[in-house]
Amino acid sequence: MSVKIKDKVLIGLKKYNKITPEGIRDFIFEECTAREDVAGKLTRLFDSRGYSPVTTPGLEFMDVFSSFPAEAMYKLSDPNGRLMVLRADTTMPLARVAATRLKDYPVPLRICYKQNVYTVNQEMSGRSDEVFQAGVELIGANSKRADLEVLLLAIEGLKRCDAPDFKVEIGHAGFFKAIAEPFNLSDDVMEEIRLFIELKNYAMLNDYLVSLDNKDALILNKLPRLFGAGETFEAAKEMCKSDKSFEILDYLSEIYNDLCAVGLKEKIIVDMGLVQHNDYYSGLIFKGFVSGSGETAMSGGRYDNLLSQFGIERKATGFAINVDILAKSNALIKEKRRSPDIIVFGEKGCEAKAIEYANSLTSDGKICETALCETEEEAREYAKSRGITEVAVIGEGF
Repeated sequence: MSVKIKDKVLIGLKKYNKITPEGIRDFIFEECTAREDVAGKLTRLFDSRGYSPVTTPGLEFMDVFSSFPAEAMYKLSDPNGRLMVLRADTTMPLARVAATRLKDYPVPLRICYKQNVYTVNQEMSGRSDEVFQAGVELIGANSKRADLEVLLLAIEGLKRCDAPDFKVEIGHAGFFKAIAEPFNLSDDVMEEIRLFIELKNYAMLNDYLVSLDNKDALILNKLPRLFGAGETFEAAKEMCKSDKSFEILDYLSEIYNDLCAVGLKEKIIVDMGLVQHNDYYSGLIFKGFVSGSGETAMSGGRYDNLLSQFGIERKATGFAINVDILAKSNALIKEKRRSPDIIVFGEKGCEAKAIEYANSLTSDGKICETALCETEEEAREYAKSRGITEVAVIGEGF
């Protein structure tokens, strides 16, 4: 009887043993090749610009992500009952590293990385909860030069990876806050408005603002519509009521003009309604999109206050590129997997020689398999089934 109960338990435990969790998927063959190709191009680019690699743990204490929405994290506990999460963001762990192990390192500190992040996308069916990212953080620099370096490096990353027909939206995290400040709205109300603006849900935003019974706040319904080219700045001036909002607009206008000066006008979209769910952003923010994908391929911006949460005062800016999106659109993913050029069969007693010979062939750039068959005839049949035209037989006299 106990055996039967045990069997039932095991069957129950194996209910999901052939599928992956929602938002998670396997990558095979060409997909892996394309990911490695994209990640390699970005790594070489970052290295050429003086950025040094850092890798953070896949598991962190939840305290590290105090600026991240709790409902968007995968949580678990360690053996001592302390709350932990899967890495939900890369910037915050790197801020921790910069404030501890690298606190005495000369600034500006240039860091790059490539690693997975895990977030719960409850309202975005079809989006990945596990994303392979590559990006940089520039820590200890607070200037337009730093913002331009990071933004142009992100754009160069999209170019190097052959991102198809990409566009980059630029905005400022402080603009929404500067416009809304006179209305004395609570944090919860601000978050609701921010969400409607981010989704560009004009109807819901308008209805929500009307429900606040604050006529002055109705001006916020214009924010999602403030996007386009250089003329967007003139339209945005009508919303400005404080020196801070005008300063932000002037700064963003300078960034836009600098980008146009280096031939990027057709790639840049000004979006004054660009807001991020990460509330650590404080200045210039940007997002990149590629043709054929509705997901954000690249995002980043300035976060001057984040490192203070880890006990150090340093200004910073950075970005992350979604490697999976670029890999999906990469030309490699569309190619058929290349078959081996040759198969090497070792006769009995010459198996090791066959493997060594196969290794020597790969140094010439060939793709080479060693036959695992017991006879030469079987090896030739296998080669024929795979479309491999050349078979090398290694015997005692080889």
